Amino acid sequence: MSNNVPANTTAELIAWTKAQKGKANCAVAAGTGSATPLAGMVATLPHVKAGKIKLIAVSSDKRNPVLGAQVPTVAESVPGFLTGSWQGLLAPAGTPKTVVDKVHAEVMRIIALPDVRERLATLGADPVGLSPADFGNWLKAEVPAMARIVRDEKITAE
Repeated sequence: MSNNVPANTTAELIAWTKAQKGKANCAVAAGTGSATPLAGMVATLPHVKAGKIKLIAVSSDKRNPVLGAQVPTVAESVPGFLTGSWQGLLAPAGTPKTVVDKVHAEVMRIIALPDVRERLATLGADPVGLSPADFGNWLKAEVPAMARIVRDEKITAE
């Protein structure tokens, strides 16, 4: 968030935002409908390190080791909060399992390379590498959950 915002914790940010009565806003670089407008994104880490923006919490399920133990998770202030950016590969329905398995194996090999892991860590990313079945199950749960939040909170793109 901007260094000009007088909040240093998630609770302070929530209180400050409520006090703005609709005047606070959020600018993000990801597309409409992504998790980024709801939580921020990994691409902000270089700006945090450069001192251009303030980091008060991470939206992942655990504290980020690259940032050190001093940066809490949002869920520590807002129980149940969990989101973040994700990347995945999708294939058309009916793609042979052998092809899906081969692509998955290659991606797992690549994200295990030390230089790739190091680069991802400098961005604050922690690659998980779900199996194709687990990723499919995750998507089936995550998309409706995010849609429900957007609908219930009346979130719109401006």
